Amino acid sequence: MRFTVCSRPTAERKLNEIWNDAADESAVSHAADAIETELRSRAATAGESRGDEARFLSVAPLAVYFDVHDDNRTVDVWSVFRV
Repeated sequence: MRFTVCSRPTAERKLNEIWNDAADESAVSHAADAIETELRSRAATAGESRGDEARFLSVAPLAVYFDVHDDNRTVDVWSVFRV
């Protein structure tokens, strides 16, 4: 089953900041694409549980915290950072 991935504005701004500051923008882009692909296809089991709906997923050089909402098949990415 597919999930719709939504990022909070603060997460989008942080991803843009990381990309703009990156020595290798391509690595950041590939990681962001891999994270989104993973979340779209299997969000409920992607990464590691952090209690309730919260989960953590890392694809170097990025990591995200997100919530999974099975009832409406959405993912809410609320934090992005460099690892």
